[in-house]
Amino acid sequence: MAKRVFHTERFLRLHTEPLTAANITQITNSKCPICLEDAEAHVCVRIKDVPNCEHMIGNLCLQKMLGAEAYDRKSCPLCKTEFLGEISLSETGFL
Repeated sequence: MAKRVFHTERFLRLHTEPLTAANITQITNSKCPICLEDAEAHVCVRIKDVPNCEHMIGNLCLQKMLGAEAYDRKSCPLCKTEFLGEISLSETGFL
């Protein structure tokens, strides 16, 4: 049986949006919670359709997060809201 692989690029394309003036809210953080770089220092994204979480994360940092322990649940580093669970990984075809 072939090993199922998490498709990071597909997840990023379908479930993130770039940080823009239009999607910044009062709770949007100004630094990546992983590397602590300012949002202006690198491309930052927001994960779409996550209830109660408007935080942004550096795109490269998110790629590393998704690639590390790919089968584990993933949550926002700031508010801990889960955006990718073990079940949703296989249900959405990302495994």
